[in-house]
Formats: sequence, C-alpha cells, structure tokens
Amino acid sequence: MIMEQIPAYQLDIEGLEEKDSLRERLAQPSGRPWVGILFECCAVYSRVYRHMNAKAYRGVCPRCGMSVTLRVGPEGTNSRFFSAG
Repeated sequence: MIMEQIPAYQLDIEGLEEKDSLRERLAQPSGRPWVGILFECCAVYSRVYRHMNAKAYRGVCPRCGMSVTLRVGPEGTNSRFFSAG
C-alpha cells in the first residue's frame, strides 16, 4: 500500500467553519477601549487597555515590565497610538 505524501507544512483541521470563528471574533470590537503603545525601551508594540474605573489606560512592556499610565482627560484626544520611553 502506497501512502500519499503530505507536506509537513500542510495541516487539516475539521470544524473551523463554526459560526463563531476566531477570525470573526477578532474582527469585531471587544467593547473594551484600548490604545496602541510603542514601548521604546524594548522596541515592542502592545495594546494598553482602559482600567475598569475608566480614568486611565494602564499597561506594561511585555519584555522588561516598564509600566505606563495614560490618564483620561476631559478634552481627550483622537490619537490611538503613542510612544513610551
């Protein structure tokens, strides 16, 4: 019996056509506000989510752990991307 050779990079997974697929969930907004931060300390980009009290966005660099806090001001900003030292 000769088995058909399947390339190592090919992967068949059944059931990926579910109604609530990962791609659909990622395409929809999560409802939790976020801003993008470029952590210049490690040249890493990350999302920083608004704290539950809605007064600040708080996050940490995923590599070195440097923390960042962005206060929510009365006048706000339209910017969604920032840099942190």
